[in-house]
Amino acid sequence: MTMENSKGVVVAGSTATMAGLLYDAAITGSVGVLDGLVQQYGKVIVSRFSLTSFSETPLHLAALLGHLQFSKRLLELRPELASEQDSEKCTPLHLAAANGHDQVVRELLETDKMACLMQDQEGRVPLHLAAMRGRAVVVMELLKPVLAHELLKKKTDDGDGVLHLCLKYNHLDVLKVVLQVIGKDREILMMTDSCGNTILHLAVMLKQGEVHSQYPSRIHYFNNAYAY
Repeated sequence: MTMENSKGVVVAGSTATMAGLLYDAAITGSVGVLDGLVQQYGKVIVSRFSLTSFSETPLHLAALLGHLQFSKRLLELRPELASEQDSEKCTPLHLAAANGHDQVVRELLETDKMACLMQDQEGRVPLHLAAMRGRAVVVMELLKPVLAHELLKKKTDDGDGVLHLCLKYNHLDVLKVVLQVIGKDREILMMTDSCGNTILHLAVMLKQGEVHSQYPSRIHYFNNAYAY
């Protein structure tokens, strides 16, 4: 049984394994338990989970559940956790982005900005998952770094870019955020999906009249882009 005193320090006598205690702490977001484990066993505790059958690291769990302070402490102890992938090739950033934990996303990006370009087993970067789930604030965080242009060019294994995903999942608020970042970047605006459809083609096929009414200047640009 895991026990904790008033200061959050692990009490001796627990029969759980070190790794088990760490995973329990990740689920509850208890920084006190984490620090107690580090004090008792040393920093090796944040590497012991590699000897378990779990593909997810404690940071995956903390990011999934939005435990900001626990995530920050883990990253201080072992920054490379930011780029670890689970059995589905998801990083902690994928999980935080999909679940709308913008503060955790910010912390992960500050630790390893390259994590935003890592793709899961379906070729999705964290931006794709945030767009699919309508996480507008997270999308803004992901598009702040200098890697934004490279990130926007990423496609899923199904051939969709972030603009296509915004339309297919009907998240027009996210589409607005992305378009503001893209501006008049023709290369990204004219990206096609696996069927050769640009965002304009897709908008027409999906009968997204709201796209035309909300963003007429962007649609006008799409129409005129073929003239170049």
